[in-house]
Amino acid sequence: MGKTIVDIAKIANVSKSTVSRYLNNGYVSKEAQERIKQAIESENYEQNSFGRMLKLNRSFAIALCVPMISHPFFAKITEEIENCAYEFGYKLLVTDSDNNRAREEEFIRMVYKNQVDGIIFITHNKYECFDSSLPIVTIDRLFGDNVPCITSDNYNATYNAIKYLFEKGCHNIGFIGGRPLVNSEVLERYHAYLDACKDFGLQTYVSYGDFRHGEEYTHSNEFLHKYTNLDAVFATSDTFGFTIYRVATEMKYPQQLKIITYDGCMSDWIQNPAFTTIRQDLKSMAFKVVDTLIKRINKKQVESKIVVPTEFIIGETT
Repeated sequence: MGKTIVDIAKIANVSKSTVSRYLNNGYVSKEAQERIKQAIESENYEQNSFGRMLKLNRSFAIALCVPMISHPFFAKITEEIENCAYEFGYKLLVTDSDNNRAREEEFIRMVYKNQVDGIIFITHNKYECFDSSLPIVTIDRLFGDNVPCITSDNYNATYNAIKYLFEKGCHNIGFIGGRPLVNSEVLERYHAYLDACKDFGLQTYVSYGDFRHGEEYTHSNEFLHKYTNLDAVFATSDTFGFTIYRVATEMKYPQQLKIITYDGCMSDWIQNPAFTTIRQDLKSMAFKVVDTLIKRINKKQVESKIVVPTEFIIGETT
């Protein structure tokens, strides 16, 4: 029976992703190269045996499509996905679609042209369906059972955050964020807010619409000038949380606002104040999305939705 990549990795005392990179001319240290080469030669294996096993007619590249690479969430998740893809022995090709459907469709065509083996697809555009044979995985977006979705516990995390604010004595809790145009798990944050307010007997104060990234300050300004009686705001992203804080400071908002954000990926850039946030585990999400995509590429069964737990971090804004 022929050896597998795992066998060669054990003999060479390296990871299987390192062997994969070696066979695909990726970066491997000289020391590891020598050990892998010796392991292959010592077992009398020919390169084309691995070629058949690994189906090296593949590109061993995957594509990541995001709406806006400069957005903190997309920037951070891209970093984590690239690191994870590298460990799996894959190269990552990234495009900032800027919500341009033509760019996104060109990325999809790259799979059919065998230029990439699969796509991690994050979009604000509507797609009715995808070819069931297309190796594609998404984060948060819902395109049916043919497209596995990796997401966080949006509903429970948000509901518990509103409950936390209520138990801290807040009775006028606002909600602000960009509403997805596509069917998305992110909508569960809004549903959780409405349900929590109903359960706790609170009035709702909402600014939720088709807002483009970069418009957060404008909408935060309008929101706080419209509602001057708020004692807390739940923001569906770090960027909205930051602009709410900035506007409240500039206009000397009548009350000391408590602020909770969703994402928790801006703490490296904004350390004063330290925001209370629902932090998504982007490292785990990246692993799940890359692992799921590679399983799809290899025509293995995968879950249609994987939920990665979040962590509630109490900072200075509550």
